[in-house]
Amino acid sequence: MHFHSKTVSVLPALLVGAGLAGTTFADEPNLVGVSVTAGVKQSDNRDLIDKGDKEDQTSWYVAPTIRIRREIADLLHLDASYSPVWTRYDNCRNGQEEEKWEHTVRLNLDYAFSPLTSVGVRENYWWSGQKDYFYGDDYEYDPSRDDRKNNDYYQNRLEGFLVQKLAENGDYVKVGGRWRVKRYDEKDLSKTNDEDEWGAYAEFMHVFSRTFSFGVFADYTGWDRESEPEFDLGVDYLTVGFKAICDLSGDGNHLLEARVGYNHAWYESDDLDDQDLIGDSQVELKLFQQTDTQLFAGVRYGRTFANVYPFSSQEDLAGYASVRQYFGEDRRFSLGASVELRTRTYDADDDLDPSAASYGYLQSLMAANGGKTEYDRDSVFVRVSARFAVTEFFGIGAFYTYEDIDSDVGSSYKENVFGLNGTVTLF
Repeated sequence: MHFHSKTVSVLPALLVGAGLAGTTFADEPNLVGVSVTAGVKQSDNRDLIDKGDKEDQTSWYVAPTIRIRREIADLLHLDASYSPVWTRYDNCRNGQEEEKWEHTVRLNLDYAFSPLTSVGVRENYWWSGQKDYFYGDDYEYDPSRDDRKNNDYYQNRLEGFLVQKLAENGDYVKVGGRWRVKRYDEKDLSKTNDEDEWGAYAEFMHVFSRTFSFGVFADYTGWDRESEPEFDLGVDYLTVGFKAICDLSGDGNHLLEARVGYNHAWYESDDLDDQDLIGDSQVELKLFQQTDTQLFAGVRYGRTFANVYPFSSQEDLAGYASVRQYFGEDRRFSLGASVELRTRTYDADDDLDPSAASYGYLQSLMAANGGKTEYDRDSVFVRVSARFAVTEFFGIGAFYTYEDIDSDVGSSYKENVFGLNGTVTLF
């Protein structure tokens, strides 16, 4: 298996630099914003464990953000930001540092060559600098030995697309590609966690009326994960099908989008048969996007690459919803809630390289699950939040999250997190 050079990590800086340089020579001023967010969070399950003595942990963080927005008529739209986040922890476990840094760079760029042709770039880079390695409940800590391992890694995702209208306000073709890498600095962790993902997609949509359009799509994904021992974990899959968009109000404020297709997956391992899935689908509802009540809900079912080592693929069923309500004429106060229910299914016969059995992975899973060869990972995630703009330049917020993981293939746990934060906008 081939992995690209780590020099890909300079890509975000180059893209943002190019975008900022482009705005420098524009004939309108840039809109630059600087803000600082500070907050505190408390978790009731520091180690994300199911049994044993659970420890609380409180963390404090400071996150300045520099953001540049640029618009030139209907030709160029640029939104770029950089945010370093410093976090400090109390009640650290053995092997966990008291402080860490994270860095996030984002870039959204849209450019219209003509009224019928436009391109877009989406870039997202994230780097974590925490040395944090948990050895398990049976680990005996020796204070004379530094057992911390470098858990630093970065993840970079780049996407580009082109939209070609075939007629003014009519049919269109959209094509694009994406590329994602994930890299760990620590050699032992990189052996089973480094990832590459690449893909391409195309769709043709026929605008039947102001409220309804439909068409066809094709979406290809290739994925590979580093492995030592040398398991063949790579998987490629292609989904083709139909897509429809219903604009319930005709003004883009109430949308219902649906797609359904046929998914074919083939594996790097010669011992795994190709798989077919009829009904790979997604339905999403977006309501009241420009009003004081906003709603987003959806359901998704399909086959994707696996999140659990050493499986290659998984079936993924998810339902999700989010609502936010603004209050008052000035919309200074808002309440929000979101929930996601997800089930991921792993079949040892279809999703696991048989060579993994010789290293005891399959035997361990079967022993822990009563001899079963099909495993589930069920998750529930709930978040409620409140936000109040005290002034034009200062706002405060609070949130609560609950996560419940019930897994046959990894750790099961429940966690409650409470948080408070404040944001100062400098300009």
